[in-house]
Amino acid sequence: MKENMKEELIINNIFIIDESINTNNKTASFKPLKNKYSIKQCSMQKTKKSQNTIIINREIMDAQNLVKELENSDTNLDEQLTNSGISIVIPLEEPTKTSKKFLKKKKLFEINNIKKIGRKPKTSIMKSNHTKFSHDNILRKLKVKFFSKIINYINSLILSKYRNKIKLLKPLKGKVAQDNNIRFNYKLLNTKLKDIFCSYEINGKFKLKDKYYNKEVINSIYEGNITELINIFEMTFIDIFKIFRDLNENEKLNGMEKLDSVIREIKLKEHNEEYLNKFKSVAMNFENYYLCKNARKQ
Repeated sequence: MKENMKEELIINNIFIIDESINTNNKTASFKPLKNKYSIKQCSMQKTKKSQNTIIINREIMDAQNLVKELENSDTNLDEQLTNSGISIVIPLEEPTKTSKKFLKKKKLFEINNIKKIGRKPKTSIMKSNHTKFSHDNILRKLKVKFFSKIINYINSLILSKYRNKIKLLKPLKGKVAQDNNIRFNYKLLNTKLKDIFCSYEINGKFKLKDKYYNKEVINSIYEGNITELINIFEMTFIDIFKIFRDLNENEKLNGMEKLDSVIREIKLKEHNEEYLNKFKSVAMNFENYYLCKNARKQ
């Protein structure tokens, strides 16, 4: 016990939180480890004193008498405090600048990362190391660019020759370009363009259009027997992609922007020769990736 000669008595003790706290009554929020001590009321204030210190603010003699009485009595502290009117303050110690700095720098524990081989499960919360250089990400970007160029090409034909008969196509929902599943893409390679545009919803940003708006456009093309456009829609994905990739092919799909155009667009943004070379390499072996992977699965 330490005594301040003028106005306070300090009792050092260890207290535990009482889980039966009820804000509607005066149930104790803290209790000491010794069963005969319980605290009915307490007020909290910030101070530099120790966290396990209880300060009894009252005339020193009253506090001393109370402590002596408690030592020789089984009377509960609740009753004593109620009768005496003594207030108990449990101060909270504020962290100093030094302690804050220490907590920031101090390593409380270490995490040892052990890299596991194989694909992460879908439930994993670990971040992937995939970057724009990843093969999968380049394949996705390549498909996005390809679909953009073929839609622009078909729409340019509609605008120049069939504006009064046919509506323009809308971009497809992201799934077609973003899905890198082997079986999905193996099937996509051999699917006619007509079936791709009829089977998948349009981009969600066109909220006022029907989800299968493109199907209506293609049906009107076939009903109008517009041979030039029908010939394009009867081609498979891989047939058109090979033309898109072959810069020497000038007879088929004449006027469509090709891979060289995509490379120029990327070059303006990336300024990275290594990435451009990787992009070209993936494009030149695009179908082989899905064909070889699918063969291994069978």
